[in-house]
Amino acid sequence: MKKVLAAFTVIALIAFSSCRKDELPAPAPAASVDINVEYRITSESGHVTGSYLAPENGVMVEKQFAIDRTNFSFPFQWKSGQKLMIKASNALSSGKEVKVDIYVNSQLFRSGSANAPGTVAVAEGSY
Repeated sequence: MKKVLAAFTVIALIAFSSCRKDELPAPAPAASVDINVEYRITSESGHVTGSYLAPENGVMVEKQFAIDRTNFSFPFQWKSGQKLMIKASNALSSGKEVKVDIYVNSQLFRSGSANAPGTVAVAEGSY
């Protein structure tokens, strides 16, 4: 009886160890769709510098900015599956809050804030 159980155990181990796992096919990439993007900056100081990614001639490029107002927004249309990014900080040494937001199709996608001198508010991600 012990020999039968031992043989059965050996056969079961061989049978299960020789099984191979089938690879699942990679999912098809999602189709790129048009999206409405809006970068928003809110600054208590009203003096902000920074950069953002925006389309130019069909590619995303990083653009620099300096604004002298408490609220600013930059809307544009783009394709999904791309990286979006905005960074901002007080132009003068200030502890006043700077907030950056990325809205996609009128919904908040990413947000960041900074309120210490020399810090940068960052919002970024791929949508």
